[in-house]
Amino acid sequence: MTLAFIHIPKTGGSYFGTTTVRHHHISGGGHHHRNIIKPMINLGHTAIGNNRQEYNYLHYPREESKSFWHNIHAKGELSEYDVFANVRNPFGWLVSWAATTGAWGNYEGNETHYEYPSSSKNFKEFIKTLATREEYWPSKKFLFFQMFDSNGDMVVDWVNRTEELDADIKAMAQHYGVEYQSKEMVNVSDHKDYRLYYDDELIEIVLNTWGREMGLLGYTFVEPLVPAKLPERMVINRLNHMKERVKYFIEEDLLFVDGEIYTG
Repeated sequence: MTLAFIHIPKTGGSYFGTTTVRHHHISGGGHHHRNIIKPMINLGHTAIGNNRQEYNYLHYPREESKSFWHNIHAKGELSEYDVFANVRNPFGWLVSWAATTGAWGNYEGNETHYEYPSSSKNFKEFIKTLATREEYWPSKKFLFFQMFDSNGDMVVDWVNRTEELDADIKAMAQHYGVEYQSKEMVNVSDHKDYRLYYDDELIEIVLNTWGREMGLLGYTFVEPLVPAKLPERMVINRLNHMKERVKYFIEEDLLFVDGEIYTG
């Protein structure tokens, strides 16, 4: 069994290795001796579509160079692989994203980041900016949209939680019969416990904006992990039983569970 990894930003993805398959067919590369999972193909910050001419909303339309607009893989290319990704508590994810983009002076050279004008002001205004915009990722839309293809179908077979990354990777390696070689974590954001950055107003904004991620993946503000509101917990870990039940359409920003619109 060979696994394919989709790197959702700020979920510990750099830990899995640096070699990616971007501009050629998956079978053309992606294996690397530095990958901690073997055999594994690292697809990087990709999105999944019907073909490689569709847009990856991590980059479109903000990238002026347009070089990453089509950093995308066709769903048919994944037919021989089980796909995994990492997820993270949105409260913690937002703090990490702020730190990466220039908040609190944590990122050298941050003046060049497209988020810097808002992230360098203060955390509250930064979150309000993300919670009200629709065009640039991240936005009020589903943070972890890479779990789904452009037809709304879930493409990820397994998710690891950033909060329990080592334990979840070990469980994944055992489940699929692959090799896992742990190493020191890399690209760890320098910030305090995420709860210290929020007041009541910000907590309400996050819950109202990204409540779908919280409910679907079983997160709250107070506790990193709690039983999800769905009949079966999605986040731990194998998703085969959920793939037909959950769909997300990024253009319309609609998440469906069992055919009903899900709001968290």
